[in-house]
Amino acid sequence: MQQCWGVAGADIISTSLDLDAPKKAILFDPLTSGKCVYAIFAFAAIADFKQLSRKLGQDIMILINNVANVLHEGIYRWGFGESGQVNRNLGSSFLMVFRIGSQDDVQQRLLEATDVIFKCSKSYSSNNSRCRRLQSSSTSTGSDTATGEYSASSSSMKKNSEINLASLPGISMFTDRSLIGMLKTFSGLHRDKDVMKWTNDTRLSDGRRPYSLEIMFGLDAGWAIEGAVGSDNKIDATYLSPHVNMASRMMSACEQYGVTLLVSEAYAMLLSDTAQSKLRHIDTVIVKGSTLEQRLFTYDARNLGVNFFLLERSGDQVEHEYYAPGIWDSDLDLLACRQHITPEFEVKFQLGLHQYLDGNWSAAVQLLEEANELMMRFYIQEGYVEGSTQELYDRVANVEEIDLSQILDVQQYMDGPCQCLIAYMESCGGVPPDDWAGFRSLTQK
Repeated sequence: MQQCWGVAGADIISTSLDLDAPKKAILFDPLTSGKCVYAIFAFAAIADFKQLSRKLGQDIMILINNVANVLHEGIYRWGFGESGQVNRNLGSSFLMVFRIGSQDDVQQRLLEATDVIFKCSKSYSSNNSRCRRLQSSSTSTGSDTATGEYSASSSSMKKNSEINLASLPGISMFTDRSLIGMLKTFSGLHRDKDVMKWTNDTRLSDGRRPYSLEIMFGLDAGWAIEGAVGSDNKIDATYLSPHVNMASRMMSACEQYGVTLLVSEAYAMLLSDTAQSKLRHIDTVIVKGSTLEQRLFTYDARNLGVNFFLLERSGDQVEHEYYAPGIWDSDLDLLACRQHITPEFEVKFQLGLHQYLDGNWSAAVQLLEEANELMMRFYIQEGYVEGSTQELYDRVANVEEIDLSQILDVQQYMDGPCQCLIAYMESCGGVPPDDWAGFRSLTQK
């Protein structure tokens, strides 16, 4: 069961079986209730999957399994404990779950953390009159009169209320590890020998450059109903929740914004301060199916100009990799993913984004165009431009004076969010709607 559904899936399925049935006829019990759990939900999808399927035919299964091999390893390796699980494959996409715990488990952890914070030790209370006064009045506060401990029964937390995950001890480390799992998967895919073989497959080449696998990630955090869905003929372990849908929306929006990874505001706020500093706020939207205004963030990750083979570690080195707060500024894979993001670009983009959100669109377009140009100049000046594009630039005597946007085949060197925001403002005639309030509806799924 674990090989078919994973550790979490096997547990979900086993709890939905009618164990009282004869051994040779164990049946699915459709009346088994689901369980409310809290988790980080992530989707990963292979880009341009329809074209790949058409070109590869039955060989598409080999490509999917090559990707799955790297993806599973990254999720299991970096998920805290055994929390990281790949729940299912949906053709071109994978659903991953970093399970925090059931609602009851999470509430219990919060209560225990509260006990630790507010508990008065006996030794301290015996020497502190203020603490003794608190203990003497504990009958009215729900504390234990003998120990001064905070009583779980007195908690104002209601069983059915939604839990604030940010209040969980250790949640930043837990969330950081899930993001690292995505980024390690990204870097791993661009150095895995089986995946890289597809680079030279002539069926996938566009005639100008070798094929390069592109994958998109989306993440959100919150609750879901965990359970088994099906019949005696077929059972699936599944998670039903708007947070699962939100992770899927984040993944799908990657294509629109031209980025590799998108995370919701709810997820971003659970990361450590250092991890948050590496994210880029690229837009504020209301996604389809939601009424909540939220910021969208990306961790800029590109393989263009990066040779991840050179960053590969031996088996022993990988075995001794571990999470530490400083990993964001020391891990070679994480640094290489966003090596194209310069301080000058970050400043210019943020200025343009603020003007866009404030409704000063003419200034926003100019600043975002300047940021976009900074991105392209980085690739030119660092010598990362390849093939025919490089030949075109070699004909230009003074790179600083050319209009880079007019050069053919330069799209891949531009910044996706800059282009997306500029295109949206131009589609509105360069003037914000009368009811502009600093966000827009993201209508695409």
